[in-house]
Amino acid sequence: MTLTPSLLRSLLSTGSAGLGPSADMLCASLGSTLSTRASKRRRPLPSSSSYSTSSGSSSKPPPTTTLVDPKTYMTDLLQQTDRTSYLISHFFPQPHHHLPYLALRAFNAELAQIRESVSNEILGRIRMGWWRDAIRALYASVEHSRGGGGEARRVPAHPVLKALHTALLDPVLQTTPSAGLLQSEHHLQAIISAREDDLASSASAPSLDSIERYAERTSSRLAYLELDLLGVRDEQMDEVCSHIGKARGLANLLASIPFHARMMTRSGGGSKDGQRRLTLPQEYLIKRDVVEEEVYRLGPDAPGLRDAIFDTATRANDYLISARTALSRAQFPGAKVPAVLYPVLVGAVPAQHYLKRLEGVNFDVFEPGLQVSGWKLSWALWRTSRTGRF
Repeated sequence: MTLTPSLLRSLLSTGSAGLGPSADMLCASLGSTLSTRASKRRRPLPSSSSYSTSSGSSSKPPPTTTLVDPKTYMTDLLQQTDRTSYLISHFFPQPHHHLPYLALRAFNAELAQIRESVSNEILGRIRMGWWRDAIRALYASVEHSRGGGGEARRVPAHPVLKALHTALLDPVLQTTPSAGLLQSEHHLQAIISAREDDLASSASAPSLDSIERYAERTSSRLAYLELDLLGVRDEQMDEVCSHIGKARGLANLLASIPFHARMMTRSGGGSKDGQRRLTLPQEYLIKRDVVEEEVYRLGPDAPGLRDAIFDTATRANDYLISARTALSRAQFPGAKVPAVLYPVLVGAVPAQHYLKRLEGVNFDVFEPGLQVSGWKLSWALWRTSRTGRF
């Protein structure tokens, strides 16, 4: 029997009364997943890692983007480059949190595309500089609009910036303990800086420490922004999000290995790092005596490769365990995780889901099925959105 969104809705409505809109969100995300899995291979989680598979266009908005509805633009962008974040967006409540979440993830997707879409580092830095100046202008404009003084600066007419501008001026978000995203400029600028620093990365294998620091500056920062968006300021949750971000960053790295191992310099230009590269931690490559050329030639059959992948996956899983432990230690009223935090915790599910599937194929990252997002991921996301458990 084929599982379809209509069948799932029927099962949910008869077997789990009272699920309400969440069931509809799950069915919507499942319908989108089921309709595309047969026709298009999913790109492996580029949104939170320097090891992105995206190779999109310039981050500077072409003339056509200025006329596009922000939600349409961001939804299309995430469906193409970061489908996992698109699915997660269904669990950020309407009307005040959904669009800002799309904006944060689309902002990250725009930055993630830059490295693979420029012909040299200088052009990449120019585009990063454009985003840095745009975010600075955005916050200055909002501060001026709220009567806080400062310079009235023109914000570039980019759909992502328009959505962020709307979120910053949302009076409902401004009244939360975190004031929404009003005090979050440093997180956005930190993500830009991390992406810019990555432009200068060499083709040699990175160290485990550099990978985890990068994950903290990107994936974890995005989780901190989600906390701000939901109105939460809590050091205990910062620790949880730090662990989740590192787990997600390591999982993204593993998912991107096939892309980078097969990458060749594009004719007529291409990125300066267009050559193949192995992005596993150098400590694990040395420990397992992995030879890069054998990986490029033999793929999953390269001696020691699966062991090095196992080591990296274990490290990612350790961070998920640390996140659960930190969450269990957190002191919440009523000794229960508040439901407002559930959407942030959903962010741990993609890494957990990928690692479990990776184990199921004996740590063969080249297995084509790993690149396809099935209905089980949507189900796992929905379950965490209802329970807060992952």
